[in-house]
Parts: sequence; structure tokens; C-alpha cells
Amino acid sequence: METRLLFLLIAMVSLLGCQSDTSENQTSDVADELETPPVEKSEMNIETATFLEGDIPINEIDSLYQLCNNFYSGQKNNCAQEYYIVWDKALNRHYKEAIGDGSTETAKATKLAQREWIKFKEKEEQFIDEVIAKIDPVQNGWELKAVVTKLRTFELAVQEFGEYGDYDEFIFKEITAYYGEDEYYETCDGYDGSNMDMRQCAYQTAQYYDKLLNENYKKLMGLLDKNQQEVLKQAQRNWITLKEKEIAIYDAIYKDMGGGTMYPTMQAMENAMLNRYRTIDLEKYIAMIE
Repeated sequence: METRLLFLLIAMVSLLGCQSDTSENQTSDVADELETPPVEKSEMNIETATFLEGDIPINEIDSLYQLCNNFYSGQKNNCAQEYYIVWDKALNRHYKEAIGDGSTETAKATKLAQREWIKFKEKEEQFIDEVIAKIDPVQNGWELKAVVTKLRTFELAVQEFGEYGDYDEFIFKEITAYYGEDEYYETCDGYDGSNMDMRQCAYQTAQYYDKLLNENYKKLMGLLDKNQQEVLKQAQRNWITLKEKEIAIYDAIYKDMGGGTMYPTMQAMENAMLNRYRTIDLEKYIAMIE
């Protein structure tokens, strides 16, 4: 199991869980401005519409998607579109829960990060549509765009103030299954589990994956035409800004919680983890194209 991811999950839950609760109306008023635009339901066979009903718990969505594919084997594109819509709804729901009434520094930082994620999502989806979806419109189109939103939903679920529930083990397993184990971090020089050594190891790991990320970016750019390169370039620029805002959330947590020596370590871990995730995202795109 990935120690760094587990550490961050536990720390975020324990620290943010003490934030004050807010009313449903307050939450909605603050959150509406940064919800992702509602996804319009495409023309689909009406029999698959039950997949869209209600607020489906995030630990049940993938199972329902698989059932949809199995039961409506001739309508996989419909199921994939519904899968995308359901994750979009889940993201908006967990975003509202994550920011509460918006009064804390952490909530404000989360709103800024969400604004940048929406910009990143728009360009990432454009890249998927114009490049990856041409290979397989279902598996590499709607499904992959849904995964982008799914992973963001997991990040927001971790930040929910006292509303985390029983999703911690599920999210940990899902992220580890998608991105794999971080063998480099677990074996980096000087790692002994202390706060300072975890921080130094995270710095070292971030540099390691930053180098791989740049290599993968250049390789992927070499597989694209000029128009596709421009889309990827903008998506990557948006991702860099998003990463800066995500890391800044830990500065906000530090202020809300009145300090603490663990926050610089959590911030360094987040930086390393985000570099690794983006590196793997680009690796997956390369593998799909080649």
C-alpha cells in the first residue's frame, strides 16, 4: 500500500473533520458558482435511464456502470455517456460538501483550486475528444473523460469537512489500482518514517517524477500534429496552475488549524504525488496512441 497516499488520507480526514457543520442552504449558495456546468443527457435508449436516477454513492457508480455494460451489451456508448453524467453529478455534490459555508481559509483555497480544475478539465476533455477518442469513442472517449472527473471527485471527498464517511478505504484502493504503487518513494534514500525524512523523501520523489513528466510530455507531443499539440500544451499549462492551487490548500489548512509541523510534509507529499499522477496520465495517453 502506498504509505504517502495513506498518510495524506488519514491526516486530511482527522484534521478537517473538526471543522464546523453548516446548513444545506448555506452550502448550496456558496457552491453553485463553481459547480461544473450540468451535462445534458444525450439521445439514449430510455431503458438505460435508470442508471441516472438519484444521488448514487461514489463506491457504487463503477459497479452500476459494469452492470449497464453487461445488461445492455449493444449500447455501451450509452452506458459510457451515463457514466460520465453520474460522475459529474457526484463531483458537484462532493464539492458542496467539501467547502461547507466557504468561510474557512481551506474552503477558499479549495474554491480557487476547483476553478482551475474546471479550466484544466475543459482542455483535457478537448484533448481526449480530438486525439484519444478517435481510437475508441467509448472506452477512450466518454469513459476516459468520466475518469478525469472521478479522480477529482475523490480529491474533494478527502477534503469534506466532517462528511467523509466510509469512503476512505474505497478511495485508497481505487487510486492505487489506477496509478499503482509508488515504489520510488518507498525506497528513496534516507527514508526512515520520521517527519523530516518523509519530507525530504517527498522532495526527492517530486524531482524524480518531474523529470519523468517532462520526458513523457515531450514524447507525447512528438506523436501529435500541430493542432493537437496546442490543445495538449494548454491542458498542461492549466494542470501546472491547478497543481499550484492544490498545494496551496495545505497553506490554508495550516492557517485554519493554527500551525503544526506536519503541514510542510503534507504539502511536499502532495506535490510529489501530483507529479507522479500526471506522469502516469501522460504515459497512459502515449500507450493508447502508439
